[in-house]
Amino acid sequence: MLGMRRIKLTIEYDGTDFKGWQVQNESTRTVQGAIENALRIVCGQPVRIAGAGRTDAGVHARGQVASLALPDDVRVPIGDLCAALNGNCPGDVSVVSAEEVPEEFHAQRSATGKIYSYSLLNRREPAALLRRTHWQMRYPQDVKKLREAAVFLVGTHDFTSFATKLAETQAQRLEDGKCELETVRTIQRIDWIQGSAGVLKMEIEGSGFLYQMVRTIVGTLVEVGRGARQPEWVAQVLAAKDRRAAGPTAPPVGLCLERVFYP
Repeated sequence: MLGMRRIKLTIEYDGTDFKGWQVQNESTRTVQGAIENALRIVCGQPVRIAGAGRTDAGVHARGQVASLALPDDVRVPIGDLCAALNGNCPGDVSVVSAEEVPEEFHAQRSATGKIYSYSLLNRREPAALLRRTHWQMRYPQDVKKLREAAVFLVGTHDFTSFATKLAETQAQRLEDGKCELETVRTIQRIDWIQGSAGVLKMEIEGSGFLYQMVRTIVGTLVEVGRGARQPEWVAQVLAAKDRRAAGPTAPPVGLCLERVFYP
């Protein structure tokens, strides 16, 4: 019987021109589809991969992780796998590392935490260089208030108020015979970093995230940053356990999966 090697890939991509991570159909351009196509060419046979997270259309990654089983009859050495895949991937995807891992490793199920970043450009003039990676907002943001508001979200909480399409997701899970989605998550830190020329970046580290949770947190915090709400309002949003209580969902353009943690 043919053996398998378990492989871990670390991948970066510009998500602007992709319809998200997950394969949908042959005519839809996805990150998973692009990498699996490269694997098919390199390996001479179809190879399925599993990603650590299903990023949405327009969302980027600097540290996405995928796992796959590579048949032993595929003769490409692990040390040459990155170059071989990148030679067959489009320019907006790059496999930055490949390594052999234990058989039980799974990119999603083995993950213990993630770091996301969200980048904003806070200026009136149109963005030329940063328009694919930053959400531009023309009203000023008070960084001190952003940091004060973020404190209310650090720790272990029920983040129902910050999850979009939750009812739809719950219904689908029950229909598939699964239990309801757990909405309690632990956030280790939220940092707001002020750069030059109006650039602002939020970094958030947590045990896991609900669908569009990070983008909804950003959309809520910037309401405080622009002076429409006080920092304490974020605690009320959290306690409400109702998506309607929170701010808008920030657009995907500024979101980037930075790193996935494993034991």
